Amino acid sequence: MKRVILLFFCVCITVLSFSQTPEKMSYQAVVRDARNRLVATTRVGMQISILQGSADGNTIYSEVQTPVTNDNGLVSIIIGTGEGFNAIDWSSGPYFIKTEIDPTGGSSYSITGVTQLLSVPYAMHAKSAESITGGIQETDPIYSSSVASGVTSADTVYWNSKLDSYTETDPVFGASAAAGIQSSDITLWNRKPLINYIGGNQNFQVTATGDYDNVRSVSLTVPCDGVCMVTASGYVDWESVNFDVVRLGLLCDKDPNSDYSAVTEWFSYLNILTDYNCADSSDQYTSFSQHRCFAVTAGTHTFTLWANKYSTSVKVKLGDVNLSAIFIPSAIVASTKSESSPMIKQEAIKPESIVVPVKNPESISGD
Repeated sequence: MKRVILLFFCVCITVLSFSQTPEKMSYQAVVRDARNRLVATTRVGMQISILQGSADGNTIYSEVQTPVTNDNGLVSIIIGTGEGFNAIDWSSGPYFIKTEIDPTGGSSYSITGVTQLLSVPYAMHAKSAESITGGIQETDPIYSSSVASGVTSADTVYWNSKLDSYTETDPVFGASAAAGIQSSDITLWNRKPLINYIGGNQNFQVTATGDYDNVRSVSLTVPCDGVCMVTASGYVDWESVNFDVVRLGLLCDKDPNSDYSAVTEWFSYLNILTDYNCADSSDQYTSFSQHRCFAVTAGTHTFTLWANKYSTSVKVKLGDVNLSAIFIPSAIVASTKSESSPMIKQEAIKPESIVVPVKNPESISGD
């Protein structure tokens, strides 16, 4: 007897335009012999069975057909033409399809294949929806707890209730600078961090000895109380012989040439840069960086880097001086704390509280 191999190709639901779900399945398979050659244009005998429960379960339906394979060995049949197919309860699966083939066209089946029917055939089970009667009660706990749960077409009491009776508590928003903004109160609208900057190429020859040179200034207009952090940076070009000394300091809205109190403040934040005891050169450079924090009120403030040198014989030049001012409102740097809405209390940024004066060098020799 010629041995054949059944290659399972596909199973699908045949959908026809009937008024109810058609209970038939389209089945295709490729038949090959023991040498893997196609069994083409040959009438074969087929027995198809539906098994319930397992691959060796009870046979609940069976039919016999004798289709002819095409030039590619493909056989196509429609399953479900026999009696009892329409009575299968597809909800009581799992189900398996068993195929047996006789390549001579008779009933001496020489090969058997069993395959489980998965989701596709169970589309026929959708017909059960046609027999559902009675109402369906919707229970949705999320909807039931919402303010829309009481809205009906005849009762408009709830239509505009929205969230009027609810109070939003958001600790993150409550701690932000925008927490106090209202349509009728615009005093807080501009309470946000601000920054201004001036920099780039600059060559400034320091000439002042008994007085002070204005090296570079930057202004910032702030809308409320807060803190400004000012940073100055650049480099010093040492040009004199034997020793070089330059003294730098930052001030807010003050001129040490006309305000004696500014002199004391400027000297308290003094940087002294020197190449004392270094070899004489005209191309030695030293970088510098200085910053201060100033408590400010609403308005425009000018921050200036002042400089002078030790004596007229000292020759120094400042280059690429960058000056920046960053404003932080008090509404951001300090928050409140209440029993109903506890929040972490942050301390406001304060100007430096510890001042270490730097004195003039007591003894410097040279020109």
